[in-house]
This record gives sequence, structure tokens and C-alpha cells, in this order.
Amino acid sequence: MDPSPERLHKVRIEAKQVRHAAEAPAPVMGRPAVRPAKAAERVQTELGDHHNAVAAEAWLRARAGAGDGAGAVPSLRSAFEAGYLAASVHRRPEVYERQWNDAWETLAQPKRVRWLH
Repeated sequence: MDPSPERLHKVRIEAKQVRHAAEAPAPVMGRPAVRPAKAAERVQTELGDHHNAVAAEAWLRARAGAGDGAGAVPSLRSAFEAGYLAASVHRRPEVYERQWNDAWETLAQPKRVRWLH
């Protein structure tokens, strides 16, 4: 079962917390702390891109057919452009989901957290 966009957003927030927790001792611990911080940053970045793509598609869907607010029908050009944009962002979440899985596997490696024990 794939996690929902809301759950992935929560994981992104948690990855940010992990990143900050690993960055704090980095000046003293060196590479053992820097490596998980960088891995957490990658998870955070991938999930941020995922969240942005999901939000962009939702915004486009909400705006589709909205017209100018005065009851006017959107122009054919506006409708085409909105459809084009929606199509371009529609598949992005799938790409980012694959990428965040790779980033997560890197962060979850035992060698990344061994220094905590």
C-alpha cells in the first residue's frame, strides 16, 4: 500500500527533524553525523518536490473551469494551457515517490546511524 500524500508530507517533516538532529553534532562527530544529515536532506528534498507536484495538480484541478469569477467560460487557450500544465505535473508524484524510496533506503542503512549507539 502506498502512503498518502498527507503521510508523505509528515515523513518529510520528520526527515527535516532527523536532518537537524544529525547536523547539530556534525562539527564534533564529523562524517558519521554528516552522512545521515545529507541522506535525510535528500529524503526531505524528494518529498518536498512530491508535495509541490501534488499541490500544483490540486490547484490546477480546482481552477479548471473557474472562469473569471463573473460567470465567463474560460477561453479555449486557457483551458488548453491548464490541461497541458496538469498533464505535465500529473506524473511527477510517481517519479518523486520512486526517488524518495531510494533516498529513504540510503538513510535507513545501519551504517548511517551506527554512531548514535
